[in-house]
Amino acid sequence: MPIISCPHCGASRDMQQERLPDRTANARCPQCFKGFQFIPPEIKTSQPQQTDDTATVACPHCGLLRQLPGTRKPAPQATLSCRRCQQNFRLQDARKSSANPPENPKLMSIGSLLTSSWEQLCSRGWSLLLIYLLATLLIFAPLLLASMTLPGMVMGNQLLAWGSLLLGGTYGLFGLAWMTASLFQQLTNPQLGIPASLLQGWRTCGHFAWLLMLLSLTIGGGTLLLIIPGIVFSVWFSFSHYILAEDGIGGLAALQKSQLLVRGHWWPVCARILLLLLVAVAVTTLAGRLPLIGATINFVLTLLLVPFSLLYFQRLYENLKSCQPAASRQKPARHWLYLSLPTLGWLLIPGLLFFANSQNLPENLTLVDDSPSLFSDLPGGTLFVQENLLEEQEVAPQPSLPAALSATDYDRLLSSQQLVAPADKALSLGPATLQIGHFWAGPNNPQVWLTLKLAQLPNLDFSPRRAARILIDRVDDHSGRDLYQRDHSFESAPFTWVDILSGRNAAGDYAGIRNIQLQPGTQTEQLSSISGRLELQLPIGIESKTLSPADIGKVIQVASTNLTLEEVSGNRISLRVEGEATNLLDVRAFGQQAEPLREAGTSWQQNNGQTSLQQIFNGEVKSITVLVATETLTRSYPFDLSL
Repeated sequence: MPIISCPHCGASRDMQQERLPDRTANARCPQCFKGFQFIPPEIKTSQPQQTDDTATVACPHCGLLRQLPGTRKPAPQATLSCRRCQQNFRLQDARKSSANPPENPKLMSIGSLLTSSWEQLCSRGWSLLLIYLLATLLIFAPLLLASMTLPGMVMGNQLLAWGSLLLGGTYGLFGLAWMTASLFQQLTNPQLGIPASLLQGWRTCGHFAWLLMLLSLTIGGGTLLLIIPGIVFSVWFSFSHYILAEDGIGGLAALQKSQLLVRGHWWPVCARILLLLLVAVAVTTLAGRLPLIGATINFVLTLLLVPFSLLYFQRLYENLKSCQPAASRQKPARHWLYLSLPTLGWLLIPGLLFFANSQNLPENLTLVDDSPSLFSDLPGGTLFVQENLLEEQEVAPQPSLPAALSATDYDRLLSSQQLVAPADKALSLGPATLQIGHFWAGPNNPQVWLTLKLAQLPNLDFSPRRAARILIDRVDDHSGRDLYQRDHSFESAPFTWVDILSGRNAAGDYAGIRNIQLQPGTQTEQLSSISGRLELQLPIGIESKTLSPADIGKVIQVASTNLTLEEVSGNRISLRVEGEATNLLDVRAFGQQAEPLREAGTSWQQNNGQTSLQQIFNGEVKSITVLVATETLTRSYPFDLSL
């Protein structure tokens, strides 16, 4: 088939004979988008033959061939400019290099490589930098806008959230591929303008996206195999982008040709890449240490390093081609060899995790059909039995039944419980003790801990966060000055309650900590006394209600308290309570097999007479049980604790 060549950039294409016009026509190159006149071979042969010779000149830098008609043949001392690499050379040097190629060509020295790259940056770097900045703006500005607006719109809808994440990732991948393709089209075809480079990059972004995925797979998988294979792959495939832009071949073929090009020069190429990395780190680090203008200079240098690095690699790529002209004729390796080793790397991590988990399984964990009631039956008639590791299992305790007690019963129990306070900075309040704990010094936010210890009383397990609260009146210093910062946000009503399960000891006594906020600048030696009162909220009559995702949005009344289940999503639930939430004792969650789940976090919000509760558990929630007190008994214990 006839070969049509562009006289501007040297690009060529095979054309079928029947598609060629039979008369002179205007054509446009798909690479550089410049027009030229196409003359059919029949018309060329009918024209008078030229008497002067046509000389073929090869660029000594990149090897691009160029034909010079005899009528335009310059003097041997004339200086020509290569249309591809934009390097200048003398005509006589090009003839000498093409007539007498070196027997053992070597790579350029590192100094010559840096100097040549700097010259290229001064002449071509601005167009590359402009393409880089323009493409970055077009790609990442929509992603940034989406990251700021979409989370609030897709919150609570996992399908929409995952779809948005997948769409954003795909857009980012193809945007990055478009920017990469545009940059390398400009590098390999300097005659292209910026719009033409962006357009040509858009046409080839699919091929570059595939190449980027292949590079991530091979270099990432090789890095997982103890790092060294990843370094080898990264040097091998350093020039695959240039090959893809210049030759228009597939991604695997570009990787293969890049590896063949580096073959025999791996250590010199690796040294030159390492030197570029060291120079970039040194320049940016030193620039960042400059006073006042260091950050600005560092930013500018970081931007300039992008085109400089691309031109540096291009000079190295062209140098490798001139040193190894027969690389493309070497015996090609099979494509699957480039993917087999990285695939083993990606499979290594899951394999190691599986092996580690299999080694950590307890040997005495068995499944039986009959067993003593160590745990309650699970659906399906199976019991989990483990004798030696019960304390290590993250299994929530089974719900107990509430005790039916009256106010008289509670008063009798409270009067019979007398806890002895420790001798140091402590006070006994009958069924409870208070003790000064740690003091946290700080210029703006000093705090002191007040430790509460509570006797074993019935039904406290049903309201561990609504059973006891400590209200502070004063924190006096030795001169009687009040150091209590009562207007602090952490001194609002929700923070006065004490979680009595958080510090429960082995004897079964309940314990928790009340964090007291002090005036800024307070020191521990200033504290003299803390006064206030301890309030116990004891439930009289407890009603329960089981809710499932089918009840979301319904207003349900439990013990004269209106509840609305707003959300059940994975391990998270959201519940709204009308009015005060004092009577809401506890919310317990259950999984797929009706197993109780352990609570992992809780937050409360009060707004417009409503209380919103958000809870997180250690597994996927399939149902919840809400416990509400029909009535509560309040008992107060004033205290004045001296330090």
